Amino acid sequence: MSANETIQLDFAPLPITSTPPKGVDLWFLDLSKFTHKPHAEFSSFVTTDELIRAKQFKHNSSHFLATRALLRAIIAHYTGMNALDLLFAHAAHGKPFLSNAPTPIHFNLSHNEAFAVLAISAKNSLGVDIESINSRSYLKGSRNYLKIAKRYFHEDELQALIDCAESERGKLFYKFWTLKEAFFKATGGGISSGLDKIFFRIDDEKIAANINPVLGLQNHAWQFHQEFIAPDTVVALVLNSTQPIQHQWLNGNALLNGM
Repeated sequence: MSANETIQLDFAPLPITSTPPKGVDLWFLDLSKFTHKPHAEFSSFVTTDELIRAKQFKHNSSHFLATRALLRAIIAHYTGMNALDLLFAHAAHGKPFLSNAPTPIHFNLSHNEAFAVLAISAKNSLGVDIESINSRSYLKGSRNYLKIAKRYFHEDELQALIDCAESERGKLFYKFWTLKEAFFKATGGGISSGLDKIFFRIDDEKIAANINPVLGLQNHAWQFHQEFIAPDTVVALVLNSTQPIQHQWLNGNALLNGM
């Protein structure tokens, strides 16, 4: 089944160039469109160094270039800068940021084998994570979900996985997993901070988070959103804000194809 047959998103119109997002813009990219795309076709979006890095990938080098092109093209779209003039640096724990931004802009990128999602905000630090159920071989199967959860998750999350129907265990596991990944990407600390340092209770669409005081962060200062954009693919968005997340989905393929 192709990506277009499974994705369940309503895309907003492309925003005006150089207009900062009012809330959070989530740019979706179908990577299957770039499987056989010649590297030269990305040259207007990516740097020579990135083209060289792509040649080091034995598989899916075009996916690497497509995500770099998405990142550069979209940030250029908001800032009015040339995509090739954007300078990226990394914070202490590896979180990337734009070192020559003319105005504040926060971004975070996540991808799996099929799709990529880039989250953009003009105001708040954020994190995003996308995962497809059973895409990671070492996590496949109910026993592995519980084994990983027992080692890395909070005991309440482990109990929730034990209590839920086995047929739903994979979905619940990835709900927890993506929220944790997105949270630590937003904080910039990385998952080495300890996946059990935040735990979640999920009741239908409601997400309640409990942050361990050792992190020095307040529960009320963070907002959480999650949705399945395909039957087996979930996206989690975390925003450092006391206000609810206002977000919209945009079509990254349409932007790249139109430039």
